[in-house]
Amino acid sequence: MGKFTLPVVKDPPINTYLHYAFPFSLLMLNSYYNDWILNNFIQVAYSPQDKCPFDYHEFFYDKWPCLTVCCMKPDMVREQPNILSFIRRMLEEGWYCFAWVDCYFIPGTPLYKKRRDTEGLLIYGYDTTSEPYFQALTYKVRGKNLKYGDTAVAVHDFCRSLESEKFDDLQFVKVNAACSVDYNILRIRKKLIAYLHSQNLEIDNMKYHKQEEITSFGVQACEEAISYLEGLRPADILDLRIPHLFREHKRIMMFRIDKILESYAIPGYPFTADDRKFMIQMADELLYYCMKCGMRGYNDPQTLSRISDVAHRLLEMEREMLIPIIEFPWEELLARL
Repeated sequence: MGKFTLPVVKDPPINTYLHYAFPFSLLMLNSYYNDWILNNFIQVAYSPQDKCPFDYHEFFYDKWPCLTVCCMKPDMVREQPNILSFIRRMLEEGWYCFAWVDCYFIPGTPLYKKRRDTEGLLIYGYDTTSEPYFQALTYKVRGKNLKYGDTAVAVHDFCRSLESEKFDDLQFVKVNAACSVDYNILRIRKKLIAYLHSQNLEIDNMKYHKQEEITSFGVQACEEAISYLEGLRPADILDLRIPHLFREHKRIMMFRIDKILESYAIPGYPFTADDRKFMIQMADELLYYCMKCGMRGYNDPQTLSRISDVAHRLLEMEREMLIPIIEFPWEELLARL
């Protein structure tokens, strides 16, 4: 068998949570799927008691039309005479494996020998030439921080993670090349309005976060995330996912505005490409200050004050940039095209 790998993007634009990092590691191999990001990933939700407290309000990837997902639950895995050979064969046939396993047994992951819990591995290759392992993407510990990237998972560790009661499932995933992604400015504007007004237009319990868990949406959710950062005390442990997603969301919003202005002329739009670059720099600065403050134990009032100022300024600038777009008479323009 030797070695085999499928292509992946190791730094996808959305990677705060693995349930988005994994699918975008596949989709971003083709820039066509940028429109999937632009059409979606506008609304955010805050659920302080949830496993993912600050997150996009989107469907789980198994419901995305641009992906084909086949799931094997633990009982199906146990029925396979050789699950390792099965995974290798599926890889060779072009199926990626999203393995939601007990990462207590996976060295280098945040849970390793700390807590029995479910976490993900995106398996995209294997090597059987010496010590057999699967090539995977996941979060790895880098000092006090986590980084999404490569890891080699020894097959004996992987097998132990499958035997745990925390093993959830193996999902075999392919990009659905037959699916077309319709870039729709009117739908985007509707979602932007809902985001700015902190409204949820899609009330259902089929999305990743259930309705009853969510305390706020849109700008209000961002404000709650800022309040969380402002309320940190010396004994607290920072949930770095919150400023990371805040930064990520603002970067994607600037990308969305860039795309709109490239596609349509909005007379008198008051902001330039440099303004949007400055927004991205500020978002990066916010994450940097949060990490810096975390290392100092939140006993640096000057840094905490800077975090608050930058976060509020980002929200203010974002609103100023979006209002001319949502107030533009899109129906009239589209009728003339």
